[in-house]
Amino acid sequence: MRKAARRQQRAALGTAVASLHWVNPRTRSPFLRSIAHIPYIMGDDDEYVDGFNFYLQARCSGQIQLSKGIDNNVATYRLSENSIRAIGYNLTNFTTWLYCEECHPDLGVIHWTDAALWLVDDVYHEHMKQGVWAQEFRATGNEFSLNSPTTMKSRLKEIRRCYQWMAAENLVEWPKPRPPLYSRQKSLKRSVAALRASLPEELRQLDIEPKFHRRQDPGDWSPLTPKELREILAQMKAQLRVLVTLLYLWTGMRLQELVSNTLVPGKMHLRSESERRLASPRFPKKAYQLRYDINDATMIGVLPDEETSFSSDDYMLPMKIMGKGRKIRTIYIPAYLMRAIWRYFVLERPEVSSAISSAMFINERSARLTARNVSYLINEARKQAEKELGHAIQLTPHVLRHTFACLALEGIIAGRALEDGHDPTTLSFDQIERYGIESTAIVQEWLGHALIKDTTRYLRQLRLGRAGLRYLEFFTNAVQEVVGDATTF
Repeated sequence: MRKAARRQQRAALGTAVASLHWVNPRTRSPFLRSIAHIPYIMGDDDEYVDGFNFYLQARCSGQIQLSKGIDNNVATYRLSENSIRAIGYNLTNFTTWLYCEECHPDLGVIHWTDAALWLVDDVYHEHMKQGVWAQEFRATGNEFSLNSPTTMKSRLKEIRRCYQWMAAENLVEWPKPRPPLYSRQKSLKRSVAALRASLPEELRQLDIEPKFHRRQDPGDWSPLTPKELREILAQMKAQLRVLVTLLYLWTGMRLQELVSNTLVPGKMHLRSESERRLASPRFPKKAYQLRYDINDATMIGVLPDEETSFSSDDYMLPMKIMGKGRKIRTIYIPAYLMRAIWRYFVLERPEVSSAISSAMFINERSARLTARNVSYLINEARKQAEKELGHAIQLTPHVLRHTFACLALEGIIAGRALEDGHDPTTLSFDQIERYGIESTAIVQEWLGHALIKDTTRYLRQLRLGRAGLRYLEFFTNAVQEVVGDATTF
C-alpha cells in the first residue's frame, strides 16, 4: 500500500518523490519503540537516505544544539511533535527536489552526497521564490511564490544546518566549490524552463486562477449573522459547550490559545517543559499555586478568580495570555460570562485527577478539553443549525475569531460615531474607513496580530458592506445583543 501511494503521488507530480515515515510504535523492539517519534526518509527507489536520517536522529532527539552553530553531545532535550514533523518534511521536500531531473537538467538526479551550497541558495531557493516548485504549480500551472518567512526560510535553514552537521561528521564535503556566476545563472534558467515544460499542455494554456489551497483571506469569510449565532448556540445543549463558544467569540482568542490559557486560580499547576525553557517569562520549574494577577508574569493564562468575577464593578475583566509565537497580550472577558464559568466550575465541572485539576474546562472523558474537542462541538452545532435554518453556514472555529474582529470594529466605530453626533447606520464608506483606522490598532492588540495589515482586512470587509454596521452600542454591548442575554446561564 505504501509503494502504491508513492506511485500515485509520483504520477500526480510527474517526478520521483521521497517520503517520510515513522517506526510503528507497537514494534516488539524496545530500541525501535524509543525512536518511534523520530521520522526517517525513504527515496523513491526505496533508498534509505542515510545522511539525512542520521541528522534527523540526532536533531529530533535533541543531541544537536543549533542556536550557536552546530555542536554535538549537548544535553538532550525533547522537541515537540509538530517541530519534528516540520523538520522531517523540510528535508523530505529537498530530497524530492534532488530526485527531480527537471529541477537541474544539467546534472540529472543528484545524490544527497553531491548537493552543493549553490544548488540550495541559487536554484532551490529561486524555484520556490518563482513558484515553480510548489504544489500549486503542479496542480494548476500558476506560479505563486511560497511564503518567505514561514516556508522558504525554514527549509533553507534546515538544509544548511543538516549539511553543516554532516560535514562535521565527515559524511559529506561541504561547502563544495561554487561555479562562476554566469554558469549558475544559465543553469537556473534552463531548470525553470524544464519545470515549465514538464507541465501538461492543458495546464500551460490555462489563465491564472486564484491561489491553490492557501489560507483564505479573512475578507472572504462573512461573519456569522445574529440569527445564525443564536441558532448555533441553541444547538449546544450542554452548558460547557455554550460557555466555551462564548468565551471564544467574546475574546477573539485563537483555538490553541483558548485551550492553553484557561487555568483555574487556586489550583497547583506545573508548566510544560517548553514553557519552563523560556527565558522570559521565567516560570517555576516545579508545580506552584495559581492566582489571578495580571502584573505577575508567572500567572499568565490564569482566569479571573471567583471573588473578582462576582464583586468587580468593571464590565470587562482583563486577563494576560500567551499566544502565537510566545507573545503575551491582554484580552478582556465580560464579568457576567466569568460568573457563568464559575457557576459551571462549582456546580457541573466533574471531579478530575490532580494532574489536570488546573484546567477549567473538562471534556466528556474527564480529560482536559482539547482544540480537537472544540472543533468537533462547533461543527456538530453547525450541522444542526443548518437543518433548522435551511441553508449552509460557513463556520469553522476560526470564523468565530473573524466574527469577533468584525463585531469589535463595528462596535468601536459605532461608539466613535455616536460621540461625534453621527448615526452609525448611515455612515458613508469614507466615514467607516476614517473611524476604522482608529479602531484597527485596538483590535490588532486584542487579536494578537503581528502586522496591522492583517487587521485592516476586516475593516475592508466592513467598508465593502458585507457586514454593515448593525449595532449602536460599544463593542461589548454589540456582542451581547448578538447572542442574547448571557446572564441567564
